[in-house]
Amino acid sequence: MKSRPDPPDQDQRQLIIDELDKTMLVEAAAGTGKTTGMLNRMVALIEQGVCLVDTMAAVTFTRKAASELRDRFQVRLEKAARQASGVEAERLLLAVASVERCFIGTIHSFCARLLRERPIEAGVDLAFQELDDDLDQQLREEAWNEFTDRLIAEDDPRIGQLRELGLQFDELRSGFMKFAGYSDVQHWDAPPVDLPDWQPTIAALEEYADHMAELIPTFPMDRGNDKLMNRYEQIVRLTRNRDLASPAKLMEVLSLFPSSLKPTQKCWPGGPPQGKAEMDRWTDFCQRFVEPVKTPWLAKRYHLVIDLMQGAAEQYARRRQLSGGLNYQDLLMKAADLLRDKPQVRRYFRSRFTHLLVDEFQDTDPIQAEVVMFLTANDPSEQDWRNCQPVAGSLFVVGDPKQSIYRFRRADIFTYNQVKDVICSSGGVVVSLSANFRTRDDLVQWGNKIFMATFPEEANQYSPTISKMLVARQEGSEGELTGIHVLEIPEEYCKGSATVEYEADQIARTIRQLLDSRATVPRTLNESEQEISGQVTPSDFLVITWRKKDLAYYGKKLQELGIPYQVTGGSAWDQVPELDWLIRCLRAVTGPDNSVALVAALRSPLFGINDQQLYEFRKAGGEFSYQSPLPKELAAETSLRFEQAFAKLRCYNQWLRVLPAVAGMERITWDLGLTVSALSDVGGNVQAGSLAKVLEILREQQSQFPSASQLVEYLGELIEKQTEFDALPARANRKNAVRLMNLHKVKGLEAPVVFLANPTGKWSPPVDLHIDRSADQVTGYLAIKGGSPGSNHRPVLASPLGWEACQEEEKQFSESEQKRLLYVAATRAGAQLIVSQKEKRNDTSYWKFFADYLGDCPKLPDPG
Repeated sequence: MKSRPDPPDQDQRQLIIDELDKTMLVEAAAGTGKTTGMLNRMVALIEQGVCLVDTMAAVTFTRKAASELRDRFQVRLEKAARQASGVEAERLLLAVASVERCFIGTIHSFCARLLRERPIEAGVDLAFQELDDDLDQQLREEAWNEFTDRLIAEDDPRIGQLRELGLQFDELRSGFMKFAGYSDVQHWDAPPVDLPDWQPTIAALEEYADHMAELIPTFPMDRGNDKLMNRYEQIVRLTRNRDLASPAKLMEVLSLFPSSLKPTQKCWPGGPPQGKAEMDRWTDFCQRFVEPVKTPWLAKRYHLVIDLMQGAAEQYARRRQLSGGLNYQDLLMKAADLLRDKPQVRRYFRSRFTHLLVDEFQDTDPIQAEVVMFLTANDPSEQDWRNCQPVAGSLFVVGDPKQSIYRFRRADIFTYNQVKDVICSSGGVVVSLSANFRTRDDLVQWGNKIFMATFPEEANQYSPTISKMLVARQEGSEGELTGIHVLEIPEEYCKGSATVEYEADQIARTIRQLLDSRATVPRTLNESEQEISGQVTPSDFLVITWRKKDLAYYGKKLQELGIPYQVTGGSAWDQVPELDWLIRCLRAVTGPDNSVALVAALRSPLFGINDQQLYEFRKAGGEFSYQSPLPKELAAETSLRFEQAFAKLRCYNQWLRVLPAVAGMERITWDLGLTVSALSDVGGNVQAGSLAKVLEILREQQSQFPSASQLVEYLGELIEKQTEFDALPARANRKNAVRLMNLHKVKGLEAPVVFLANPTGKWSPPVDLHIDRSADQVTGYLAIKGGSPGSNHRPVLASPLGWEACQEEEKQFSESEQKRLLYVAATRAGAQLIVSQKEKRNDTSYWKFFADYLGDCPKLPDPG
């Protein structure tokens, strides 16, 4: 049987198994088999007697990746043992017999293991609980409420200061939720600030307001799109009704002066000359009087806000300690502190884990880097991880800086570069893998053309450099589905929700047509060098969207055509109407005096009482409480409807009082027929399974809520916040399904055919946080914003001095990461890539980035 030829970068791959005494960083481009390289290293370490299986630790990014790596490692050990002889075979067989003693897991589970082995020295509860994200978020909320309640109860002077600065506790809540997630930040730059003399600004404002008041009577009723005239009227009203001597009231008026406001000059009474003159005056006022006072005002607020948040963070830490819980960040920081401050413990773990291998290193955050470097350092007394020198051969890390896309989770390419520098300066080796086994030649060359022009020639603090990808794919079968195609959205569908509706329908019908026609797709040779059938299956398709918002809609279209699918990284709340009906019913049951909740439940499909019947009930003297008697004057048919509904609600109330909360909710769900209703709809297998999954989520959390009503409100918050929640089928899910994924979920995955979908909603994420790790001390800068979290235009309530420079710095990091996200999207396909583009309004699409490289690509045929 003919063996595969060596890939073009075989010399680099050979270093992975030959240079076992060298610390090594492997930079592996997309599709180059980085996990295979890591497995080769692990097997070679055992086979050559460099280490034992129980002194090796392999750290992965996710639990799923850990499970797959564990399975593959065992298979590879067994295969190597069969092929080896002599002492090498003995070593491998011994490793096979004790493979379960090799640690393979996430960095968080690894740190948890370190802490459980030495809890006394680490200062943690011997039986500490690992807090998941949901429970951790709940503790933050509770800590904030307890802290603010205590300030109010003690009449803390900071409450008066907060009032003088025009702020309220509720406006700061979302800021604290973010602040609390950065316990590794050593310093929040918030010095006290003296406010300027307000009198020149007050005088200028009053003079300007008088000028505005003179113009207002001349303004036309029809102002077109002009916003300046409306703002003049608003400013005059507020100026005359506010005590401008109060800084908070003055700043309330000055907040109406955004420099970006533009007039429609032709709409002004004096035409364009007057419109231009007024705009010039507006701009001059903003520059001379608003901006100079706005910056110190926001910084004055910031000084107090950070003080409050630090106090709340201490309360949050106490709550975790009292609960015996450690969140993910605690696990990392406690482990890093243990290794840094206890040389004897570090010596112990240095012998306990002699060889550490880390996958997906580009997604490592700074505290993870500390743990890795302390654990492998040759000097147990060195307390600065950046000065640690790894013991030769003890550290092996694999990553692709071009796929570093988790800055919002503290993954920092700056940290990656620091670790790379340490490895190089300590005599380590950097290996570069560039031969792509995943992708056909035409797609590889297309990607090279794009990204060789996108990434810089030399790496910098924001972005890595690019290396040209080489082709190593060995075809095992021919197929029809190849190349790059454009899914063009016609002009009439290029606005609003019509784009997603058209595109989702096209994608679903295309997949259906390809499945029905038994289209073929080229496949690579499998590990046995055998050809695999080229006929396409549902699992050959991967649909990627930049955002998670509309993933459920694409799934619905696939359901309608009977195509199995799986959603990852989406929000399925809107996909299951029975969830909305359930929460309405539960809110009514747990709030017997809540008339609004009761009416909402009665009007739902659960009880089907219409507005006319509600009116008749109220007119007859009925009370909107299911505990109250029905009015005697009510018509018989309407009375029967209400009697049946109220009887059920009273019964449900009884169930929730005598049964555990979730058991009662399950019984209510079955009694209402919600599971049957979900199953009867198109794609009911997924709807019913998702309903069951929600009840399981509640069961996991019910110990944290003392009453059914609190558990119901928790469910309501999950729905309102659109918490990430993937649809789950009721029956065992088939692996052969179309995958729908948010872009942040696809790294490390691949498919023969990939759709880059949902060309809508392009926006630049707002900047509200900047962490500077370039100095010895980690410094944080946070803009506190009002409005609803997730909104694009939230007003800044407080920010540090120099925030504008922080914003610009963070934007450069963000823009570079956006390019890396596009690289990830473009490198998932093995045989065919379909990129959606709009005939009009294409600027609103993230995929417009590829437009200049799609000119010669054929359009995807209409499936008919």
